[in-house]
Amino acid sequence: MSRKRKKKEKQKNLLDKYYFEIIVALMILIGLFLLIEDFELKKFLNDIFFIILNQFKSLFENIIKFISLQLSKVRLSNSLGFIILIITFILILFRLKKRLINNSEINNCINCENEIYRTKTKKFIKFFGFVLKAKILSFKCVNCKKQIYKVKAK
Repeated sequence: MSRKRKKKEKQKNLLDKYYFEIIVALMILIGLFLLIEDFELKKFLNDIFFIILNQFKSLFENIIKFISLQLSKVRLSNSLGFIILIITFILILFRLKKRLINNSEINNCINCENEIYRTKTKKFIKFFGFVLKAKILSFKCVNCKKQIYKVKAK
């Protein structure tokens, strides 16, 4: 004879249960406050907007001044060499990713041709997968315990 299990109902906390009512009560309180109080909201919001806008403007000007000062110290040949090295590094990563994906069609162990099983991937390997923008799966052989990695495109 089979018995059906009764699912326990999840107990919702007070905020989840009365979320709508709390929002409505706050809206009523804010509406009453704005009706009763002689509060020039338009002027207040306008002042805050212009203060924030001026702060962003001065921040942007300071960043531009700092960047232009730093760029004036660097020679053009150095910056071009740096850009070429970065582009070369990115191209090498793309090529490495393509070759790893093409060569990771492994279903058995390379050494003993036995079955492999999935293991937990180490954080360094996950970081390497993040850099390559690929998913790296970790496997181990049943007999020889050799670590094998499969690379898949995300």
